Amino acid sequence: MTPRLLVTLALIPLFALASCAVPSPPPTPSPEATVGVTTADPTPVDTAQDPEQWTLSLDGIGPIRLAETVPVDLQAMFTDGWECFGPLLHHPDHGDIEIWTDEGTSDATVTAIVLSDDSTATSEGIRVGMALAEVEGAYPELTRSAEADQSDTFRIYTVDGGPISLYFEVVNGVVAAISLQPSAAFWPASDRSCGGP
Repeated sequence: MTPRLLVTLALIPLFALASCAVPSPPPTPSPEATVGVTTADPTPVDTAQDPEQWTLSLDGIGPIRLAETVPVDLQAMFTDGWECFGPLLHHPDHGDIEIWTDEGTSDATVTAIVLSDDSTATSEGIRVGMALAEVEGAYPELTRSAEADQSDTFRIYTVDGGPISLYFEVVNGVVAAISLQPSAAFWPASDRSCGGP
């Protein structure tokens, strides 16, 4: 065998290997391997469930304001009242919150907001059943509305907010009802005779 033939035979396997080695394309990343940043939509605050929003102040309670209608999404939470009572919200966390409206229904203009049990407090922490001394401590600006007093044992105290006032009805030194009403049209919230603003 000649040296030339030997070289040729030795090169044949190398050419065969080179022709078989086809470069493969770079791998395509799978969707799982792709890293992306997603942002969750912020969870809306449900004011009907937020206890911090459900304290009575000169601004109202929760999203409910005097001289406005109750927000539509809350109206179904109230049971309609009758001529001597306003619609009543029976809320598991906030107790009974009564609203007086000019039509006696929850879709009419609110004329008063009343706390008639101790489940809900004012923004200063005062609840039905607390002593007058606690109200005086929480509200240094509290004044007695002697002209609105019902008797020597049934007295009315006020936090004046201009056209709207916060009223504390005190019977024998204990808070019997708390209400937010127009300053010029007070009606005792604990008086269940027909009437009211």
